[in-house]
Amino acid sequence: NTVDGFSEGSGTVTFNGSAGQAINNIGGETFYDLVMNKSSGDLTINGDLTVTNTLTMLSGDIITGTETLVLSDDSPTSLSHTNGTVVGRMQRSISATSSDYLFPIGTASSYRPAVFNFATLSPSVDITAEFDASDPGVLTPYADGGVSVEQIATDGFWHFRSSSVPACDYSLELTGNGFTSFTLDADSRITGTTAASSTWEGFGSHGSVSAPTITRTGLDVMNTTSFDFGFGWGCLLADAGDDQDICGVLTTTLEGNTPNNGTGEWTIVSQPAGSGVIFSDNTDPATTVTVDTYGQYEFRWTLSKTTGPGCSDSDDVEIDFIERPD
Repeated sequence: NTVDGFSEGSGTVTFNGSAGQAINNIGGETFYDLVMNKSSGDLTINGDLTVTNTLTMLSGDIITGTETLVLSDDSPTSLSHTNGTVVGRMQRSISATSSDYLFPIGTASSYRPAVFNFATLSPSVDITAEFDASDPGVLTPYADGGVSVEQIATDGFWHFRSSSVPACDYSLELTGNGFTSFTLDADSRITGTTAASSTWEGFGSHGSVSAPTITRTGLDVMNTTSFDFGFGWGCLLADAGDDQDICGVLTTTLEGNTPNNGTGEWTIVSQPAGSGVIFSDNTDPATTVTVDTYGQYEFRWTLSKTTGPGCSDSDDVEIDFIERPD
């Protein structure tokens, strides 16, 4: 059914039933409380829709098209979400710190929410969010938290803009349900860009990965035109450990880092002429290496990842076996 020219009042408007429904006030509509509780079918808005108190999403999607769903109450609890997706733009007013602000956005087929949590924020701000399912473009590889971020997921990206650029420090949680361009794993990262730059980069610090969710902390980036985030596919950077001086013995334990995914392998870069080298297990990051001649050796630890696009990285370590003086 269709609702035209509704007067806000102070009551609750509930959309239920199984048929598609629409709000056709192209000049915009304002409700006090809105409840979405549809067993099937969507609610389509054909003008901006503002909810001034509480939005309750029990089931059913809200399709905004080129319009915006606005939740103007700045309390974190002004949204109660059980199920359903905002397919399109959603704006929330944000003022509280140490509280989760959920944006239940996504596509018609996949729920891909974003959660902001501000450690500091001054002054308050409105953030508009939507999930853009287009290809985010090319990423130039960069290092981030021990990982080389090599590519960006082509499934889409989270697009945000802010009403101002306040002083802030926030964490961000993004969930990429239905991403298929690569498998999310411990080497995956949130990558970001703003309207001020076309470069995808690692704002803030990596948090955690629990597929399909990735978190990021220590963020202070905002932009009134756009600040966007996507998922980057990464390759763990190899670390062969510190150089060692070993006196009086011809054996030592190497200290490579453990691969998150894929395999590792020790190889010989250089050794004294005529010497022999034995690795107890050349795929073990902490392998024991034994030589038969004193002198300087260089070993290489190479990490190889075969999932996704595949990648490898290596790092070298120098071990100086020193003969003990008589």
